[in-house]
Amino acid sequence: MQKILGSAVRVILAENDAEWRAEFEEYGYNTDCWVYYGEFDTEWRDNVETVDVLEEETFGFMCGNASDRRCYAFEVDVYKAEEADGNYSFWITEEDFEKIG
Repeated sequence: MQKILGSAVRVILAENDAEWRAEFEEYGYNTDCWVYYGEFDTEWRDNVETVDVLEEETFGFMCGNASDRRCYAFEVDVYKAEEADGNYSFWITEEDFEKIG
């Protein structure tokens, strides 16, 4: 299903990023979820041309300090886009990003 997203935020699977995977596992959370592309360097893009949609994927949002972590799960559609180099990137809509907080 092709769709153009007006404004989107890049996400990755937590299990594909060593830092995120280690932190999720340290606190006993499942890494089978999506997270922002980076904690402080969230990547935004306008007019993302997508090639597929993964419906109702789990997005994990972790907050709190090291001694008191909380992980919240949100169900969002994750959109797959093909990049110029042939690799794929994954995105959530700005609307879903706003809901997550």
